[in-house]
Amino acid sequence: MPIANVFPEGSGSGTVTVVTTGKKKLLATIDFSAQTNQSFTADSDVTFSTSAGSDITAISGKWKNLANLGGSMQITGGKLVANTNTVITSLFGRTYWSTLHAPVLAFDLRQFADVLADVNFKNWRVIVEADFDPMFTVSGSTYTSQVGTYCWTHAGVIQGGSNYFAGIDTYPTRFMSTAFRTEAVTGTASNQAFSIFHWSGYTPSGSSGGNNLSQFATNNAPYNAMANPGPTKWGISFSARHSIGHYETSNGTSFKYYNGIRDTQEGGPYYYQNWDNTANTNTGAWVSSSTNDLWGFIAFSRSTGSGATSVKCNKINIYIAEIP
Repeated sequence: MPIANVFPEGSGSGTVTVVTTGKKKLLATIDFSAQTNQSFTADSDVTFSTSAGSDITAISGKWKNLANLGGSMQITGGKLVANTNTVITSLFGRTYWSTLHAPVLAFDLRQFADVLADVNFKNWRVIVEADFDPMFTVSGSTYTSQVGTYCWTHAGVIQGGSNYFAGIDTYPTRFMSTAFRTEAVTGTASNQAFSIFHWSGYTPSGSSGGNNLSQFATNNAPYNAMANPGPTKWGISFSARHSIGHYETSNGTSFKYYNGIRDTQEGGPYYYQNWDNTANTNTGAWVSSSTNDLWGFIAFSRSTGSGATSVKCNKINIYIAEIP
């Protein structure tokens, strides 16, 4: 994956231009079918083996906020199973229905040499995605949840997570995630049974944009696959300039959210979140808080309603890609 620093002709040591291919590189795959069966009941450090093709053979991570739900997190049957009870929680305590933090499994991305070397986080974007079991089945126009009611699953990236996981800060500096929610045990497309969301915590108060999944049922093929069979993989592409949330179905249909302000300097339509165009009126600049203190994460929570939930995660994939 070549990156070349190219100076303008005749300029000597002028402004650096980054020449990229835009391709992504796998940093690690965490396949839960390759992990030892175990239960997680308290905040702790964990280590998982990674799959062939990963940059490192094992990755260390942290569980946090496990006591908030009183449920269980366990690896069993080749899957990470998150059983959450009726306690209402929210992502980092920043989303609207609660200040109680949801359980999070996170990995410091500075374990990877490429991320560690990118001190100001301006050479790469990072991509974190999770592969889940289907959360519902569809028969005709009837949607049936396979995991219970009002369960949220997030996959995303944290910036400034070290102090949060050390218990110094009460929430991360920034976070972005893509989330999927089941709203009822059964329902029809007309009563909006399932929802997908793109969460941003850049202020870092949380906000979201999204559409009810039932709306996709009215689309032509292959886009109606977002409603049936529904997403089985979702995640985030995060950079100091913009972020993109994405979903994929088992038949390869995909859907993306672009979040942020349009960045015409990249030729558009690209988007960015913490690009400071006042730092330099011609080119802009990365803000001082843009660092490589980056953590990939998945999180599990409930929003409201009753009944326990159970979500099954098969894999977590972590990539880097050159800034487009």
